[in-house]
Amino acid sequence: RFDLDNFLLNYYGQKIQVAFGDIQPSYNSLTLYGAGIRGMNATGTTGKFSASVVGAQSAEKQEGTDTANGIYERYLYGGKINQGFTEMNTVLGASYIESKDAENSIDKPGTTLPVKNTVIGGDAYFEPVDFLGIKGDYGQSKYWEDISSNSVKDSGIRATISSVNIKNFSFTGIYSKIEPDFNSLGAPSSTKDKESYELSTGYSLERSGSFSVYFNNYHDNLNKDPSKTTTTQNLGSVTLTSGIPKYPVLTLGYSMNIAKGDPIEALNNETKTPSVGISHTLKMTTLSINGQQSKF
Repeated sequence: RFDLDNFLLNYYGQKIQVAFGDIQPSYNSLTLYGAGIRGMNATGTTGKFSASVVGAQSAEKQEGTDTANGIYERYLYGGKINQGFTEMNTVLGASYIESKDAENSIDKPGTTLPVKNTVIGGDAYFEPVDFLGIKGDYGQSKYWEDISSNSVKDSGIRATISSVNIKNFSFTGIYSKIEPDFNSLGAPSSTKDKESYELSTGYSLERSGSFSVYFNNYHDNLNKDPSKTTTTQNLGSVTLTSGIPKYPVLTLGYSMNIAKGDPIEALNNETKTPSVGISHTLKMTTLSINGQQSKF
């Protein structure tokens, strides 16, 4: 059986915007980001100030069985404010999100416990020069693995520097550090116990082609717990694409993924992948062929 019952209603006014249904609002990468929820998000704007509120269901209930634990119905609510300034195109923001399981929503939870999570965050964006944008996100969380238990508290940060207003060129650098006990149910991509660096850049010429480079490094086990394996991973890729009109488009790529564990016996992997592709459009038909080889 396949159920498809998604819906979304939007209202756009001069000072008020409302989204109702299956929504995915973005407040802060550490408080509310990338979570599909069902409910309402409303935003009011006046001048350079804006305020948003959200209330939604973030998980549907499901009774446990003899072989699977149950899932509590979960609700999420909170809000965000932003204040903009003319100087350096600055925007300052603050947000708060709370997620909580409905304790009486299921009768057969199995070993699942009802949880609660609160995250307060702050964010800032500014452009110190015409071609550079800097954004920072901060979040501090409290997490109850059982609503009746004590909470654990921790924090996370994410900083982004990127190029703006530069024709044919892009650059983005991202640094993030999410502490081991940080939890944000409203931002599932904020993986805890992880520090990472990410760089990406690209350059394109009209009627000629493009060139892009990507690099990512991360490691976990920030508290250096000797009972855990520490993983360090480096991922890099280079892509070159031709774009001469009336000629086939040729794409050449190479990527390398190196993952090491500490101790090394737990993980030691290196993958190299060259790739090539060619495509060409004839009237309304596009023909393409691609190939790659991965070496482990």
